[in-house]
Amino acid sequence: MNIPLRQVVSDFETTFEDEIIQRLNRKPTITIHADPAGGPASQLFGRIRPQIEALSLGPDYELQWWGEYRDSARAQSGIAASLPMFLLAMVLIVIALFNSIRHPLIIWLTPFRWRSSA
Repeated sequence: MNIPLRQVVSDFETTFEDEIIQRLNRKPTITIHADPAGGPASQLFGRIRPQIEALSLGPDYELQWWGEYRDSARAQSGIAASLPMFLLAMVLIVIALFNSIRHPLIIWLTPFRWRSSA
């Protein structure tokens, strides 16, 4: 059985829809790029971040910072993760060099004593 379209639809409107939808992890995304011309990117980021994060986003939206900020955060987290191992290695090497625990402790704790009394 065929039904004519005019019996079902009284009017329709044609609207423009962006033909390119960018996705990240299967979610539609909007990417904003900035090229700082007036100083380092870190200063620009420090000025603009509070304003962007103050925007109210709906429940279906999320905000992610990428670019130089993300790269810097990843590098610092990598350094912070390996720092305890290097400190332990340094302690063991100095203890082995002095063949005692007392001398390295005196060397490492002396600057703290002078800072706290000043």
